[in-house]
Amino acid sequence: TTDGSALPHAKVELWHADAGGYYSQYAPGLPEWNLRGTFTTDTAPRSNPAPGGGVLGRPATGGITSTFGMRQHPVLHVYKLHTGTDFSTGCGAPVYAAADGRIISAGFNTAYGNRIMVEHGTVRGVDLVTTYNHLTSFAVQGGSVRRGQLLGYSGTTGYSTGCHLHFETIVNGRFTDPMDWL
Repeated sequence: TTDGSALPHAKVELWHADAGGYYSQYAPGLPEWNLRGTFTTDTAPRSNPAPGGGVLGRPATGGITSTFGMRQHPVLHVYKLHTGTDFSTGCGAPVYAAADGRIISAGFNTAYGNRIMVEHGTVRGVDLVTTYNHLTSFAVQGGSVRRGQLLGYSGTTGYSTGCHLHFETIVNGRFTDPMDWL
């Protein structure tokens, strides 16, 4: 929370290239991340005009350039799990919430760049969190979001080789293939 109170969430394990393995993104009793980054209020559409037909809506337009699974990391040059789906977008393209939820963090991460994490609660019997990575700027600072709401703008911050959206689904604390949800 922005007032420094503790989060009630369960521990989520994430892979972090700098740390060389899994680490806790947040855990019960720890204060929420500081909300940092560049915020903007320009005239981009405030909702996604074409949400997907699955449980989650498409977070961005553009084709898919890299899927979930093992691959050679384009920056680190090591074979490792690609934890999400990459959407090709131009720099500054709108990025939208895939479903209703609550922003649990919005800030800078060395590997993911400008990153937003949205908690969706229990969906299909599992705890679901989505992440939106490498953003150039944020359109929201915190609070609740609705499916299709503008979150920010695509970019190439963090470990990135060009403008795109790296979109992740975290189910019960584990990365899963976002395409199973879209």
